[in-house]
Amino acid sequence: MTSKSITYRGTLLSGIPNLAMAVGYTTSSWTLKVSLVCRYFCDLVKHMDAFGYDTAVAVAEPGMETRPVMDISAGYAQRSSDITPRQGTAQPWQMALSYPEDAKLLRGALFDESLRFSSRSDQTFREPARSASRSGE
Repeated sequence: MTSKSITYRGTLLSGIPNLAMAVGYTTSSWTLKVSLVCRYFCDLVKHMDAFGYDTAVAVAEPGMETRPVMDISAGYAQRSSDITPRQGTAQPWQMALSYPEDAKLLRGALFDESLRFSSRSDQTFREPARSASRSGE
């Protein structure tokens, strides 16, 4: 259920494998955020292909403190708060509010201990191989 999920790096949802979403900035161009998210997700898929993974899922700590993913007072955000994902209060679970914050997070290390990988041949989620170098960087 999406409303029980927590955003990871502002794009992946905890507990839902292989799903990325994009929520743009409220004070600047949405395409800035979407561009970063798409690049990050493509690099993640390339990493999965290179190591034979077909599933990636963000795993949030049980009981993590959360707040609405769209932490704004607009009526549409308030009305949808019971069906939209949540966000944490610290990175990598908190939605960044600016391009520089997102660029640092989404262009940095590809994953951390909160992201788990698996393949069909091994349905046990496991820590990924530590080869997080980014292609083209």
